[in-house]
Amino acid sequence: MIKQRRSPLKSSPRLRAVRAVALALSLVTTACGDNLSFVPEGAAPSTGASAPLACLPNLDGRIDAAEAAPRLDVTASYLASPPGETRPVALVGSVDGEGRRVWRLDASFASDRGVSIGASALSSAWYASSFPGGTFAVPLDAEGALVGIYSHDEAALHLHGLASVDAAPAVGKTLIVYEEPVAVLRFPLEPGASWLAVGRVTDGVLRGLPYVGEDRYALRDDAVGRVELPDVVFTQAHRVRTTLTVAPAAGAEVVTRQTAFVFECFGELARATSAPGEPTDDFTVASALRRLDL
Repeated sequence: MIKQRRSPLKSSPRLRAVRAVALALSLVTTACGDNLSFVPEGAAPSTGASAPLACLPNLDGRIDAAEAAPRLDVTASYLASPPGETRPVALVGSVDGEGRRVWRLDASFASDRGVSIGASALSSAWYASSFPGGTFAVPLDAEGALVGIYSHDEAALHLHGLASVDAAPAVGKTLIVYEEPVAVLRFPLEPGASWLAVGRVTDGVLRGLPYVGEDRYALRDDAVGRVELPDVVFTQAHRVRTTLTVAPAAGAEVVTRQTAFVFECFGELARATSAPGEPTDDFTVASALRRLDL
């Protein structure tokens, strides 16, 4: 059910890049045509761009592959915290009088900025040949300089790696190819689902420098409940936790956590990203917060 409402941490380049990949995993479904903003009564179904509604939520408690299928060149709008600003978050939520879990993410922040995110075909991108199994790319940073390469099938949403948009940017090119794609969403997605995945990199390039290591993903769908956003309320949203451990061949491991809220056919409603080294899933200060904007 959907109801309308009134409306500076430093890290290494590798850590920032990989955090962007893992913490954008549900962004991919958001960038697809199935991820739609609230439609007032009598209005034509729309994403807020120009694409018609491709999927209608059936509120069956699970998200099937068809309810998270990618659709190219359709954007979704978000309110995002600017780089360097933290946000208070209550990821545990509360329980209402009827025993339902409720998460309030409806606070207003004057410095939030609007961002639009969309998926696009690899086509003639310079990195396309390095990802033979990849089918679309999604921006992973605010500047649009880095993309994640993905594919989607009945079993999962797969992450194949990441690359710089330009082949020779001033900071040096990035090309990180996983030996085997990582399943960042498995279908059907339903409470209690959990899995581990490892992205191994043996011949990577990060900002022009060689990179070897592995990215370990631990993911789980651990709750369903009501999510209150600044402009809209969703019931039966799934809380999806992701813990990413970046393990370079040389250097210390770094752990980053994300909590995302995902809804049938709409994809990601909101996500909160922790600071590097955060020890708990229920962190109360997010280094980044993004919420669906109507």
